[in-house]
Amino acid sequence: MHEANAIAAEDMPIIPMLHKTLNKVTSNKFTNIKVNATRIPELQNATPAQ
Repeated sequence: MHEANAIAAEDMPIIPMLHKTLNKVTSNKFTNIKVNATRIPELQNATPAQ
């Protein structure tokens, strides 16, 4: 099976037709909101804006 997958991968390369996007709502009421590599907001360091 691994050999068949390797042959198929060489003979029929795959071109990605879709990609993920990050849709987010922003607000100036908070600061220190980071988005990690998996595109999930990390809120543990979020603080109210002054």
